[in-house]
Amino acid sequence: MTTTTNGQSATGLVYIDPNTGAALGTENANADTIITFDPVDYESRLYAAATNIGQVATVAVKVRQSGKSITDAFQPIGGGIALNMNYTFTVERKPNETVVVPAGSFDSCKLQINVTVSNVSLEGGDTSNPLYSMLFSTLASAFSQPFNTTTWLTNQLPNVPKVLVDVTLPAPVGLVTTTQSLSAKTLAPR
Repeated sequence: MTTTTNGQSATGLVYIDPNTGAALGTENANADTIITFDPVDYESRLYAAATNIGQVATVAVKVRQSGKSITDAFQPIGGGIALNMNYTFTVERKPNETVVVPAGSFDSCKLQINVTVSNVSLEGGDTSNPLYSMLFSTLASAFSQPFNTTTWLTNQLPNVPKVLVDVTLPAPVGLVTTTQSLSAKTLAPR
């Protein structure tokens, strides 16, 4: 999967449930990040709950990000081994569309997903470090910004061909748009 944020691209691996196509976790080879979800099948729950056009569903999930990118990022304020947060997803089923990405053209189900984030915490951080007490609440508020996602799903392959994410961060950053497009596909033998 290739992700482009404000013109900068990165490629990583997405682990997909072979039956449902739901993302079970991700690894970014460049940043050594591992993301896990509880429940792991939260995407399947969302998609199953929003099967009819106009239908709306809500699902809560706990997210844990760990790896070198987390330990490196939080080292200056006393370290940490994982960033934890709770997400609440609200999904609305939109009319079907054909989406074109580098991996091909796909007849897709379109979902509008709005996300709120809460309970941001740093696992293994040194809370006695003065920089932690001064800066972590500011960093946590940046992670806690709601974001809106448009996702296109297809039954032509067990993957998401395209995702568009908009999040508005505190000033001076403002609106950040991220687009993920399926750049290639390899199906494992079954």
